[in-house]
Amino acid sequence: MKEGEEWKTAFRTRYGHYEYLVMPFGLTNAPATCQMMINDTLKEYLDRTVVAYLDDILIYTDGDLKQHIKDVQQVLTKLQERNLKANPKKCEFHVKNTEFLGFIIGVDGIRIDPSKITSIKEWPTPKTVKDVQSFLGLANYNRKFIAGYSQTALPLVELTKKDNPFTWKERQQKAFEALKQACIDGPTLRMFDSGKPVHIETDASDRAIGACLTQDHEGKRHPVAYYSRKMTPAEQNYDIHDKELLAIVAALQHWRVYAEGAPSLTILTDHKNLLTFTTTKVLNRRQVRWSELLGQYKFKIQYTPGKDNGRADALSRRIDYMEGKEAIQHSILQRNKDGTLSARVQEFNTVLRIMRDDQEEFPISHDRYQVPERHQEQCIRDHHDDPMHGHPGITKTMEIIQRNFTFPQMKAKVTAYVQKCRSCQMNKSSRHAKYGEIQFVDPPLQPWDEVTMDFITGLQGAKSLDDRSCNHKLRKKTNLKSNKYWNNEVSDTL
Repeated sequence: MKEGEEWKTAFRTRYGHYEYLVMPFGLTNAPATCQMMINDTLKEYLDRTVVAYLDDILIYTDGDLKQHIKDVQQVLTKLQERNLKANPKKCEFHVKNTEFLGFIIGVDGIRIDPSKITSIKEWPTPKTVKDVQSFLGLANYNRKFIAGYSQTALPLVELTKKDNPFTWKERQQKAFEALKQACIDGPTLRMFDSGKPVHIETDASDRAIGACLTQDHEGKRHPVAYYSRKMTPAEQNYDIHDKELLAIVAALQHWRVYAEGAPSLTILTDHKNLLTFTTTKVLNRRQVRWSELLGQYKFKIQYTPGKDNGRADALSRRIDYMEGKEAIQHSILQRNKDGTLSARVQEFNTVLRIMRDDQEEFPISHDRYQVPERHQEQCIRDHHDDPMHGHPGITKTMEIIQRNFTFPQMKAKVTAYVQKCRSCQMNKSSRHAKYGEIQFVDPPLQPWDEVTMDFITGLQGAKSLDDRSCNHKLRKKTNLKSNKYWNNEVSDTL
């Protein structure tokens, strides 16, 4: 503690009044103050030869032992100048592997601390939600070593939700055992080298996205970091193209500090359509936003078949949690009442057969089918009335159609169809401004203070122009003809 500031830590017991001479645990600003002081003390060597987190200091050297001894002496001298003392029993000198912040760091990379592995291996089966949260807290600390962590932990995470009852079944037991084994078998992650090219492998499944950052070491690509997360409910409704693109966007945002300054950046994906994303001119609003974000990075997208993209694929899916789902290569998906997706294979095959067999009627222009006039209304109906799309508005309906089809005057025809859609009229709330209350008109004070006029059409015609008056409260009725004689006859009659 700074001299003269000890009174701020004072406390009283029955044995007397006490004040701390060093920074104690528990004070609100203690960690931030300690970190600021350590950074200020070692600022000349931070991220050059030393890394410091509170009272844990790691000194490293990219050179020989003689240079390392010099670096250690410089750091110890700075600590001595600030009257900071190091406990020799807690120090290690001249080692190639050491424990730092719960990990083992060495010349070959970073790996999980074996002492943590022992506790994970002996962890009992959770009995309550609190037990699940404790286990997930430990597993989450090591998630950077676990491929597909989000997808693997999903059954356990669902138990921690407020409205979900605690039910431990085979699915949860599989996830628990898989996480334990993943922590035990965690790979060694290589240190990031800012001078080497960066490769990011990405993939997406139905409910999660995953990525793996790799670099070349000794002629092979080695993992530097893993990343995965569960999709939000809205993201789970994206089509497969946008899900795969989401994986790229999320990975670049997560590893921005590595990706922005890399000598070269390559994105590896098993979705071939993404190869033309940077050059296509037809984008929906979501893709436009992502395009602006991706414009901050200089990268190239490279197609890798799924069988060669195993690391990223494993991050986003696990086969034991995809049980009961049939793998279908080409299908139109529809959402059922229980929220699952099923395939309308027969309908999709019919559409493909018609378009494939009749290329003259359905020509292709800019990778989109030209819809003939007699099929245009059906095309709009299929995209707007589809239960999976939920009767979108005019702009959204056009975006969905333009992904695969095009035809003249699309906006006008889509607008007319949506405005006449019976389901939209019945179910969508009105956006009309609130109607005002009835306003009463004060009676006039004298004759001719107020003159009103109205026109009635559709009455039976007469052979001649007759003036008819009805003397009832000064009302007058006049028959008028339209067209070119309108103005003259109105003026003459009045």
